[in-house]
Amino acid sequence: MADEKEGLNHDTTDRNSNISPDFTGVFIGTYPFTWILDAIREQFTDYVNLNDTTNYVEVFYVQLANSYRTLYNDSSTQFLEEKVAELDRLYEKFCDELADLFQLRLNIGLNGYEEGHIHSDHLRYIFLSIYKRFILQAKSNFKTILISRFSYLLSRPSEQVSESLLDMWNSLITVLTPMEFLASLGEQNLIDLFHSGQIVGNFLQKYSPKLYQNQHFLMEVVNSALLYQKTLQKIETRIPPIIPPEDALV
Repeated sequence: MADEKEGLNHDTTDRNSNISPDFTGVFIGTYPFTWILDAIREQFTDYVNLNDTTNYVEVFYVQLANSYRTLYNDSSTQFLEEKVAELDRLYEKFCDELADLFQLRLNIGLNGYEEGHIHSDHLRYIFLSIYKRFILQAKSNFKTILISRFSYLLSRPSEQVSESLLDMWNSLITVLTPMEFLASLGEQNLIDLFHSGQIVGNFLQKYSPKLYQNQHFLMEVVNSALLYQKTLQKIETRIPPIIPPEDALV
């Protein structure tokens, strides 16, 4: 009986030794890794009506750096190589996910990404440049572009302006080239990335349809244009005419 018990204990020890350590807690911070990915996917789904404008890409990078730092600064860390490898895996998964979202939702590709030719620091710069401008600032982008395109109508009566805005709605964005769109926003960094061939693709093919699906936002832009017109009219009526001095009339 004793022999059988010893054998049972031995078998249990062998089984426990074959269980792989759990490294799911190696990525530390306020947000779990899967939560960050889900939140970013949600932002890409409807960026025009975005309620949560948290910069989750920056959040990921900050938490990743803190996770690496914690591992290397703790001399008592066990399975250091394995934990670092797990963080490396999460980093690669994050980058792949973001690159896929850029391609799927924005039609933007990153030259050299698949080949691993982009340095990690520069990749972070590219990711944040695209993500912040096209996703987090989407509503502001469309409003800026449309208001500027409508500006030549603002001197007309309000009723005509409103009617003209609605009539022109379906063509205002599509008549712009991608570089004209970015130039209207003063987005020189992205223009440079496109001109240098580091990122490619006509983002307006995927970007502008999302705008047309939001009629509520259309009326918001129209109302902003009309409000701007009324503000200009009030300013003009309050500015007294400039009367030159008598000696200037001689």
